[in-house]
Amino acid sequence: MVQEFVRVGHFDLDRTKTLLTQEPGLLNATWDWGGGDWETALGGAGHMGRKDIALFLISSGARMDIFHAAMLGRLDIVKPVLTAFPNLAASKGPHGIPLIAHAQKVAKKPLPSSASWNLFPSQHRRSTFTRWGHAIRGKAVARV
Repeated sequence: MVQEFVRVGHFDLDRTKTLLTQEPGLLNATWDWGGGDWETALGGAGHMGRKDIALFLISSGARMDIFHAAMLGRLDIVKPVLTAFPNLAASKGPHGIPLIAHAQKVAKKPLPSSASWNLFPSQHRRSTFTRWGHAIRGKAVARV
């Protein structure tokens, strides 16, 4: 049941609601896809850009992190965290997807503005994010 909940958290709001109603303990349940790739339903919604599912899970009490805040466009959360802990810009979420890829889901297009790009400390731009240019289709990422 945990695997199904995490899986549908990527794409199916109605099924996510149904499963959570049937088993409230699933809310923060994690599934290991292999090799220590642990994920929650909220994590799946985060990297798929499913704001509707993410907001439902958060309103139900799911634990939110910087990846979800980035996908939701909550710069009021992301910027101070990265200011306090700049190395988190290089941290990876489920499936090794970096923070900038989650932020990309907000715009649903490449991140061209320097304001958006400046959220991520310069020391992490080349080493971490250029490897993900193909995943987020971001010319700004690919050119750094």
